[in-house]
Amino acid sequence: MAADEFLARDAYNAWVRLVERAESAVWVLTPYLDDQVVRLLKRSSVPADQVTVVTDLSPGSGPANYRKKLLALRKLVVAGIQVRTLARLHAKVLAVDGSRFAIGSQNFTGYARRSREATVAPREAVLDEKFRDKIREWVEAAEAVTEDDLDRLIEQLSDQMDLVDSSVADLVAHFEAADQVRQDRLAAEREVERQRARARARATEKRRREVERAQREQQIADLLARRVRSSPYRHHRGAAYGRLVDVWDQGGYFKVDSGESLTAWFGADGRSIDLTRLEFIPMILSPTGKLALVRVAHGQMSYATQNFSLGSRVSIGGEPLHLQIRFPDPVTTEGVNVIAVAREHAWSTSITIHMMFDLETLDLHHIEQEDRVRTSPVERFDSDELRDLALQIVDDEAERDAFLERVFRPTALTGFKCRGRTIGSFLADGRYKIDLLEAAGGLFLTARRG
Repeated sequence: MAADEFLARDAYNAWVRLVERAESAVWVLTPYLDDQVVRLLKRSSVPADQVTVVTDLSPGSGPANYRKKLLALRKLVVAGIQVRTLARLHAKVLAVDGSRFAIGSQNFTGYARRSREATVAPREAVLDEKFRDKIREWVEAAEAVTEDDLDRLIEQLSDQMDLVDSSVADLVAHFEAADQVRQDRLAAEREVERQRARARARATEKRRREVERAQREQQIADLLARRVRSSPYRHHRGAAYGRLVDVWDQGGYFKVDSGESLTAWFGADGRSIDLTRLEFIPMILSPTGKLALVRVAHGQMSYATQNFSLGSRVSIGGEPLHLQIRFPDPVTTEGVNVIAVAREHAWSTSITIHMMFDLETLDLHHIEQEDRVRTSPVERFDSDELRDLALQIVDDEAERDAFLERVFRPTALTGFKCRGRTIGSFLADGRYKIDLLEAAGGLFLTARRG
């Protein structure tokens, strides 16, 4: 037998296929039935007098839903179908033409269609003569039941069936109350397991993100190392070295080693390259990729900013927009180190673009879009139109280069000191090596431990 003939599900559709293919006879043997068997047998084209339903008419086989059983049997008899009773019948069998069968646990009731049942429905005729003869013997041994028999049972047993229905309902209610302790215990156990599963999932996700972060940081460290080696700019000692120093009135600053300078560098041709003293210069950390604008003096760095606006509106896609820039601290677990907030007016709808910049590429991670329509006739763009404009920062090469050049340019950042943070908010304790290189249309400082 093919595997798909073994059904661990509702077998009704398999029954229908058998009944519709019947040519001469249909037999149903079951102790429990209701209108479900009536609907099933209506699908057969076999004459009604060639259809037989065998059951155990006695409520001893199970009194639950006994009224439904009697009413269904009466409908069958009225339709001309033969109804018979066989004491202690418990088999559930559908037989077609005396040779094809469906056999299993499923009763011919609506309740059974929603239950966990198992049925075997062979596609071919059953060749076992002993089995076929036994089923035929049961059908022939069963005693006929008439419409009058069923009417009498329905009338005379009505009160008792009401009592059974009431008693069963009462038993079910008492069972559910008595079983609540077990249900509560299982619910608590399932909740504990769900919490454990969530904890395992969180731990797995944490490990995955840690691996991704380590891989990303290794890639950034390798890339920055290559960029430093190929940079045309050198310090007169190769690089500037220094560490954080605590000063009570400044909150700390980064001081380079004696005799070294953060502003004096040399190009490949030997010409001097001087960074403007007290300007804010873009800096990237190896290996995290964390970004900031840091203020440099001859022998120290004092402040860092990771949140600033680009002053007047800038052109994106030919449209003037306000841009606010944030450099996350630390770099997000998703690898975002640049966040740009674009809006038409200071008070209007905004689009937040989350990106990763590694001095060579600007990759879009995701966009947060305010879901609201224009609230003022002064506004020209709704959030979808603003989103399309903002996307040009990463989709259009010219717009991307212009954006990077605006963000990572040396600047005085007028008025910054009164609202700024010290360099210690950007660099951790320890010794750093500082190099200078070209990126994003300008100069970048890069720092790594060592």
